[in-house]
Amino acid sequence: MRAFTAKVVAFAKKNSVAIVFVTVYAALATATFLVSWRELFDRLAFELKPVANYDTFLYFTVGHGLAEGVTPYSGLYENKGPMIFLVSAISYKLFGNYRLVNVLSFLCVLAGLIVPAAFCVAAYKKHKPNYYLFIPVAIFLFGGSALLTDFMQGHSEAVQVETFGTAFSLLAILFSYLVNLDGQSKFYSPSVILCGACVGVATMFKEPFSLICAAGILLFTHTKKDVIYKVMFPILWCFLTCFVILLLSGATTSYFTVYLSNMFSSHLTKYGSPFTRMLDVQKVFSYYGSFSFALPALIIVSMVVSTVKELLTDYSEKVALNVAMKLLCALKPFAVLYVATFAVGLGGQYYNHHYVFAEGVFFAYMLSAADFILSVNETYPSFSSVKKLLGVADNSGEEKQTAALRMAKFAFIPALVAFSVVWCMALSVPRDYDALFNKTIAGATGVTENAKYIDDILYAVDKDTYTYIGFNGYTPCAYTEHLPSGPCFAQDKNNFTSEDTYFSKELVRQLDETDVIVFSYLNAGVMNEYVSAYIAENFTTAAPSVVSNARIEKPETFRYKVYYRILAFA
Repeated sequence: MRAFTAKVVAFAKKNSVAIVFVTVYAALATATFLVSWRELFDRLAFELKPVANYDTFLYFTVGHGLAEGVTPYSGLYENKGPMIFLVSAISYKLFGNYRLVNVLSFLCVLAGLIVPAAFCVAAYKKHKPNYYLFIPVAIFLFGGSALLTDFMQGHSEAVQVETFGTAFSLLAILFSYLVNLDGQSKFYSPSVILCGACVGVATMFKEPFSLICAAGILLFTHTKKDVIYKVMFPILWCFLTCFVILLLSGATTSYFTVYLSNMFSSHLTKYGSPFTRMLDVQKVFSYYGSFSFALPALIIVSMVVSTVKELLTDYSEKVALNVAMKLLCALKPFAVLYVATFAVGLGGQYYNHHYVFAEGVFFAYMLSAADFILSVNETYPSFSSVKKLLGVADNSGEEKQTAALRMAKFAFIPALVAFSVVWCMALSVPRDYDALFNKTIAGATGVTENAKYIDDILYAVDKDTYTYIGFNGYTPCAYTEHLPSGPCFAQDKNNFTSEDTYFSKELVRQLDETDVIVFSYLNAGVMNEYVSAYIAENFTTAAPSVVSNARIEKPETFRYKVYYRILAFA
């Protein structure tokens, strides 16, 4: 026992600085976790429950239609990529509900923590850094990831496509980092295939994520080999993935002729040029800062470190070309920032979940900064002064014993300490997720009751479909056995800018062909007057005898008007 104690004392004396250093950071990590674990746990648990937001019921309706053989966009229209409809359709087909979508939403939020952790492992394997350096960098990555994940869930919660797209963007960036890690990548290497596939899936959730993926991957692209294996080959796999998703969703034609045509003609320029909105960087930083003042600091510090990384990376043996490439590549982090702001402002509406588009880029900044700092153990001439400052120029003999002391003097250490403390203080006030869940359950219960009531009416009048007049929210369309008529099953006023558009003409056709209307409110833009007049002239709220005789019980939650075509049920 005395011998063991003597060894412990000797080890402590020899490594006293290292022990203090590791203990301080372990305490900071523990404090950070204790402050944030409840918030993180509640956010994750909330996503795993059967929750939904106002747009979710639109996704579910198109997914239900897809499961029944109705083509997205031309059959039932919603302004989202086909991937969310495909996931909803698979869930409905397998389980008769949409719980699988909630599970995927939970996993996508969790990806904000798991992907950076996996990146840490890969970076450690690649650089084999001094563990005095690795510990604070890992804590920095954990804290930053948790804070960004908090923001992502808080602003794109309960099955929003921005959470799905961000998760697959992070996976794409991770797999691009793994490309060439062993120096043996090929066109068919798993990391190359998975990188391209994740970009494709992210794109099919919402198209701006293709830009986010490209921007994030660009931060890890430095050689000709990187361009081939991280950009060119993954693009081919991305196209293949997108084609397969379009094929499975049956939207190979309508995706282009209806959806993209409408987006480019009616949405992208509605609020002016998207390139003008791209320049409004302050708007994005202010919004992130309103959630936590630590977030802009994290983003700026990571961005600066990423810029330094580009300046210290050697691109050519020729001095002039090397300097030119350094200066050119130092612009990458700034170009990437504008890609993020372009994606956020593309729609021009700046809803809270739109800001989550930038998350993939901000995660990439942080991962790039961590990768650079962990690389100082490597024998790059550009890093020599940094290595000496950190005390990792030589990990043998007495040099190793003083490494932690030198590193403790490096400015990165107090910066990390400050960030950890700030992050603990700057966490948003925990939300009452039980109340949010109960509100969702109450709304969903009302939706299912209303859907059954509508189905009972349609069974009584022997009709296969109905027309819904309204937009998003807790609409019954996703839960009725009878699908609503489409493509305009829910009317977004932005789709009805003139009377001769595709959607205006389709809405007129739907009204002409329907005998039952479930009316919530008018939201059909320039068509509102026409719809109101048409219903007043051709429909009545007086239930036909077949409905009255069926003695259908109307739920208390039913707040809609049901219109029946005059003389259709005589």
